[in-house]
Amino acid sequence: MCQANNRIIFCSCVDKNEDPSTHELTVYYTWDLVRYLGSRESKVRGKIMMPKKDLGNGITLDAIRDQLNSDVTTFDFDYEPSERDCLRLEISHPIERFRYFKLIFIDGQWTSGANDVFTSITEEIGRGNIKRNINSSLKDQWVTITKDTIEILFEKLLTTTDSSKQWDCIAELVQRKPETSFYKGHVLITSNSYMERLVGTRIFVKLYDSDYEPEKVLNIFFDLLKSEEEEEIISLILSVIGNDNMNFSEQQIEFLCKFKSYGDDVKDSLMTAISDLYNEKVIDVFIELSKDKNVEIRETAVFNLGHLTEVDSAKIKEALWNSVQDKNKQVRHYAIEALSERKNEDIKDILLKELETIDRHGNLILDAIENLNNKSFIPHIELQIEKHKNTANHLTKLLQRTLDHLKSIT
Repeated sequence: MCQANNRIIFCSCVDKNEDPSTHELTVYYTWDLVRYLGSRESKVRGKIMMPKKDLGNGITLDAIRDQLNSDVTTFDFDYEPSERDCLRLEISHPIERFRYFKLIFIDGQWTSGANDVFTSITEEIGRGNIKRNINSSLKDQWVTITKDTIEILFEKLLTTTDSSKQWDCIAELVQRKPETSFYKGHVLITSNSYMERLVGTRIFVKLYDSDYEPEKVLNIFFDLLKSEEEEEIISLILSVIGNDNMNFSEQQIEFLCKFKSYGDDVKDSLMTAISDLYNEKVIDVFIELSKDKNVEIRETAVFNLGHLTEVDSAKIKEALWNSVQDKNKQVRHYAIEALSERKNEDIKDILLKELETIDRHGNLILDAIENLNNKSFIPHIELQIEKHKNTANHLTKLLQRTLDHLKSIT
């Protein structure tokens, strides 16, 4: 059984009289210790969740490191650290799945870090839960976090005005009780209160993201769009329904297109909702928004219009040519690239003009040149390589790539 020590105790044993509860509201801090045996070749790569320095309840990287490097007995079994042993501490988390940090034993000291996950060969030394010894006269206590009840979470959700905290509450609610969240969300979206409708909409957004009853939720979104007047709620809905836009009916598409006359946030979300749809009404929306007074709206509209490559209608070409004359460089470049993807040779003179003032952000111009597969650009590319060889390494690499492509054309 674990003996009383100062501060934190890493317990590998479980006393039958104090077995860590599995109550759904109690979350235990856990640890695992592994020994490094060597390395191996591996082509596997992946994204590693970033560690934290503070897991709450006094379980911090600095505190654990200092204790491990002191004379305090930390483990409940005989343990002598070896080079590159690795200790991981973790606590589950409703939003991020879990939070953790790692320490590694290097040159006789514990320090922040870990062995490479993909190439290291290791074996487990031990694992368990964490206790804290407050003083020698008191029984050691498991270090835990008690989760809020569903009722308390909903109370917090409806009383906080902090958007980030609202999303955190919603994420935990949907993860733990999606059915209850669905019901509560339905009640909220029918409220006369704008804030309650916004919270209800956010609940359905999270349910939709988690793939809970997606068809039902999508129908709820369309019903909301028919009655909702607050643009923040409209924009939120439009921003998430685009993943299923290939299944939209003609009637639904026509209905969505009416939002083109709303504010900028709604316009931007609308374009997300209808992107990649080969539909005449959608094309007309992108053409109209390509002339919007807001440059960011124009950028997005021209980008989307250019990606409808399976449609090569006269009105799309006209809109793209109009955007070639735009005062904003990014809008121009999107339009130029789109015309080059349609193998429009008339864009050559425009490309040569843009090439004269190209900078490190000119990758779209070079992509457009490559799209045309026209070797007459070679001397102009070589001229730019010579011009920038001492000042812009990134740009010269881009230019060289295009030059290599053009020279490879047979």
